[in-house]
Amino acid sequence: MATHKKISFDIDTKSLKKLDEVAVIADRTRAYILNELVQDFLEDLAGFYIAAQRLKHTTENEYTPIGKAWEMVQQRRESNGKGGKR
Repeated sequence: MATHKKISFDIDTKSLKKLDEVAVIADRTRAYILNELVQDFLEDLAGFYIAAQRLKHTTENEYTPIGKAWEMVQQRRESNGKGGKR
């Protein structure tokens, strides 16, 4: 069973308003919506940052553009059964 920890962070007014709108539409709490976002996108975001970090240490002839790296991450996710529409 997952252990939950409380966190806090700053969010701009526009994003908070959108979060509240989505929460009302979904009939869920802010926390529920934020947890869904984290679960759905954290792995993608981590993959993107890992790819970007690797590019910093890659010679020019081995360079993979960020767009291509992102595409590769998405393809890997889909092949692992974790893909889906975003």
